[in-house]
Amino acid sequence: MNVSSLDMRSEQHSQLAMTASMPDTLIFVDVDGVLNVGIKDEDPAVPALDFSMANLSMCYEIHCSGRCSAKDVEILDKIFSVEACSLEFLGEGYATYGELLRNNPSSLPGLDLIAVFVQRLAMMIRVAGPRRLVVLSSTWRKPQHAKKLQKLEKLIATMLGEPFAFDARTSLEEGRDQAGRLKGIRGFIQDHVASSPKLAGPLRVLVLDDFHNHPLNGWKCDGHRISSAQDAEAYLKNGIPARLPGAVKLIHTYAEWHTEWGHLVQLGTGITMNHFRDGVEFMMTSMKQLVAPQDADFTAAPKKNIANAQPRPPPRLGLENIEDAELDSCSPGIVGVMDACDAEQCSASKESAEEYSSPLPVRCDMEGISVQ
Repeated sequence: MNVSSLDMRSEQHSQLAMTASMPDTLIFVDVDGVLNVGIKDEDPAVPALDFSMANLSMCYEIHCSGRCSAKDVEILDKIFSVEACSLEFLGEGYATYGELLRNNPSSLPGLDLIAVFVQRLAMMIRVAGPRRLVVLSSTWRKPQHAKKLQKLEKLIATMLGEPFAFDARTSLEEGRDQAGRLKGIRGFIQDHVASSPKLAGPLRVLVLDDFHNHPLNGWKCDGHRISSAQDAEAYLKNGIPARLPGAVKLIHTYAEWHTEWGHLVQLGTGITMNHFRDGVEFMMTSMKQLVAPQDADFTAAPKKNIANAQPRPPPRLGLENIEDAELDSCSPGIVGVMDACDAEQCSASKESAEEYSSPLPVRCDMEGISVQ
């Protein structure tokens, strides 16, 4: 046996030993609000509004027509506010969400995802190493979304440079609210541990979710009050048996603020650069460092106010002098998440939103912006 053969065998043994010493990792992935940007409607029964070029173009058409219903005014106010919102406080290189959207490749037909967010997910999956289980917790796990899901898996595979498919899905029987989502994730963790008797730990859990565009503001899950990411992490951590060392990290892709007109914007922000850094840091930190702090008592942290954030204000809508009767006239509606947009319904300008650049004066007070 020559020296090169011994070196190769030694390297293989080293790789096997390294893999064996790595923690098992569960990555729970939401899609809407994580791999794209979604704006919550005031009516909980209405799907979140997708911040896409199709919807943005239609909003400009409605705005230019000068004939908007009261509901249209609210939607335009919110979507223009998101378009103009600065991304600097989220660690992005793009100046605003509008710029991020316009730089998004148009090679994602039928998905309306932000490519850089998908790329960041792929990188986190790679960092997790071979002993990982990527679990789909999004509504995209439902049968009616099978074709979109296949496209998403193909896209992730391309970015990973290797075959990819979600390894598992959370239960379809979970509740439809934020508590149902969190409870469903914990249930999956418990089932996974119960069905893996040889699992000796450590177990690392990463959750990427906007919880249906909802803040962590004190809602209850199984009697536990969820007022912070730490509360949610502790609830999930309690689903891991005491015999297993484990650590949980929630990346809550959510932000909120009030527009100049007083409308509350509740945004699924997507995986921003700050979220990406937090996720990678969590997975690259040794389990010895992670486990001890999470086992200690903690006090729920309040919302973090971004005191130094200076978001670019949205354009004024130019509708201040429209009579109430005109506001009652209906304009074409805005499509929901992933729905097709028929711009031909609008009789106003057919130019795309790419040709507009804050056509109206801007002014907005966004000191109340918060990120969790």
